[in-house]
Amino acid sequence: MPKLKTHFEAGMTVCLKNMMGCLVGQENKKKTHRSLAKNILNINKKIKPHLHIVDGLIAMEGLGPTRGTPLRTGVVIFGVDPYLIDLVCARIAEFDYKKVRTLKAAEDQGLLTARHREFADSLDLSGVKRRFKEPIANAFASFIHSPRRQKYCLAVRNTAAFNYLCSTEAFGKMLFLTGLRQDNFIKDEMRFEGFKLKRELCRKGCTKCADYCPVELKLPQTIEDRNNGCIGCQYCFLACPTKAIEFKGELGFMAEQIRQYDKITREVV
Repeated sequence: MPKLKTHFEAGMTVCLKNMMGCLVGQENKKKTHRSLAKNILNINKKIKPHLHIVDGLIAMEGLGPTRGTPLRTGVVIFGVDPYLIDLVCARIAEFDYKKVRTLKAAEDQGLLTARHREFADSLDLSGVKRRFKEPIANAFASFIHSPRRQKYCLAVRNTAAFNYLCSTEAFGKMLFLTGLRQDNFIKDEMRFEGFKLKRELCRKGCTKCADYCPVELKLPQTIEDRNNGCIGCQYCFLACPTKAIEFKGELGFMAEQIRQYDKITREVV
């Protein structure tokens, strides 16, 4: 299911780019990036789901797909035409659709037509439209990821020597800090041993932990009971506005996610 969000390479990523998830193996995904927008369209010409559903309840603006900011938009968009849906999503975000590379390429190929634009313009989106911040990367990352230089950069990126460097922790961190890589990959596994409730921080009348529990546990009363049916999803831990729920064990890779998104997550909740 595609998420409504901005994307620093594609402009926005909704139904059309979401179909890259159908590719098997990293090699196929690397080939797609040689001409990203055109190859995304090639995938959509071959693979045609009967229904597209876009989750826009909480969208992302800014430097997506992982360095952006969550934005509560409260919409779900569904339909059968991915070109029309992506165009409508661009209108919701108040984006010039020509800046969305997949839509511009679709228009150039005649896949996005005047009828699409007329229908999108006829919709009353006044209750859901809000201007998303554009996904503007730093000057260095923008230079490297420019479509005009993309094929040359990919030729270097796909060499054995560069792939080896990318697998090292130091080089990976450098890519993250320069903005060329959006994620800081941590190999350490999480070790979850349960939760501890800091009762002095627990706000009376707050039900956030229970509201976000997917298995509807009686929280926070039973949170320290290891036999309460907890599936270890961490939602209660991440949603608690006062940090009254303490993680027991080792966070591992989750530590980096918390470093980046903890404050934002609790604000959105």
